[in-house]
Amino acid sequence: MAEAAKAQEAEQLRAALDRILNLHRQSFTPYERVIAPEPPSVDVAAVHRWHRQQALAGLGVLQRSARRVAKQQAAVVAAADVENLQRARLEDRARRQAELDQVWAALLANDEQTVLWLVADAFEDNEAPSAPIGVSGSELSVVVLVPDIDIVPERRPTFTAAGNLSLKKLTKAERSGLHTILVASHVLLTVREALAVAPRIDTVRVVALHQARVDAFGVPRIDVLLAASFDRHQLDAVRWDQADANVIVQDAARELVVNLKRTTNQLLPIATENEPALQELLKRVEIDDLLGRPTR
Repeated sequence: MAEAAKAQEAEQLRAALDRILNLHRQSFTPYERVIAPEPPSVDVAAVHRWHRQQALAGLGVLQRSARRVAKQQAAVVAAADVENLQRARLEDRARRQAELDQVWAALLANDEQTVLWLVADAFEDNEAPSAPIGVSGSELSVVVLVPDIDIVPERRPTFTAAGNLSLKKLTKAERSGLHTILVASHVLLTVREALAVAPRIDTVRVVALHQARVDAFGVPRIDVLLAASFDRHQLDAVRWDQADANVIVQDAARELVVNLKRTTNQLLPIATENEPALQELLKRVEIDDLLGRPTR
């Protein structure tokens, strides 16, 4: 039973490590012009049946002449009713399509409100909470709250010289290196999703935030672990099925600000007092929203 439990834990560790290493390979379907659905067909038979029932109400079976006239009149009214219903449904669809086209045109024009709204909606289900901050021309600024190193496994499965399964403890440098990969992956995922939603955004400026602690007043203290900007054409040329997340960030970022401790592969907080542009961007971040906390 002990060996079976070890094998099960090894499989879980292997899956967790594999996910960290390949998380950034996820792709996103580009946002396209939305077409309003065709309106449902009018149930012509039901409309005629209803009008006929209304017309015949109160007429006895022996009132044949009156019933015949009532049926003829009901048929005329029902036909007009069907035509009106069909016209109304087509007009409703046309209005809906006009609204959708207005949103699409605004998105193509990089209208800030529209871009922020659609990107924020796409970010809603992200594992790492993310938020769009602003649009300037064809550049979009976003932030992502990356997970702590605690999410990285402390051990990995391996085999002894005799071929026996072993769960080896990861060194601090190995865990820090995996956490750095995880941060890079969430950064890349956030950027790729934003570019998929906003087809006319050419550059995404992204800042990776990390909750360092909660102070004595219950206020979360946030560190900046990475800041970078990525151009669409650069990311389009990346071999996502082959390149590692760290390599992509290093090679594809047009601007990259990071404080990496080489001896342990640990991402250290960036000194934002030396980065005025970063300070300005952070002023626009709603930390409570990212953390899912009620606004004070």
